[in-house]
Amino acid sequence: MNEHKEFEAELAALQPIQPSAELKLRIAQRLDEPITAASGLRRSRGPLWLAAICGPIAAVLTWFLLTGGSDETDPVTEPPDQYMQAAAAAAFDNDLPTLWSYRQAIGQSSAELDALLDKHAQHSSEPKPQRAGAFVSVFARSDSQLEDLLGDL
Repeated sequence: MNEHKEFEAELAALQPIQPSAELKLRIAQRLDEPITAASGLRRSRGPLWLAAICGPIAAVLTWFLLTGGSDETDPVTEPPDQYMQAAAAAAFDNDLPTLWSYRQAIGQSSAELDALLDKHAQHSSEPKPQRAGAFVSVFARSDSQLEDLLGDL
């Protein structure tokens, strides 16, 4: 506790000094100078926010004018009717698995769901023709090429 009392006494003994006449003169000179960028003082940031907003707007306007804000639009091509009919037919095809058909089957009974799953599993397990001929000819190797390849290992 004695240390704290000594420290308090030392702090109480400290007295601020008056600024010198030279310091007062330098402060008065700086206050009399006009505010310039060279003096290092901050200037108002008013024009910066204006430029930050107006710059991008001007850029978009320029782009719009240069790319031609003409009334001509690209013609919209309609898909052929045959594709629309095929898509509509596929949407309501009971042979294809759809969320709607599964929801109906779940709502009826578990036996109905099992029957639908079996139907679609059978439909998807039918052999489909594949075009493997092009891949076979690309990756086919003769016996001598395979022996050379295995011999290198």
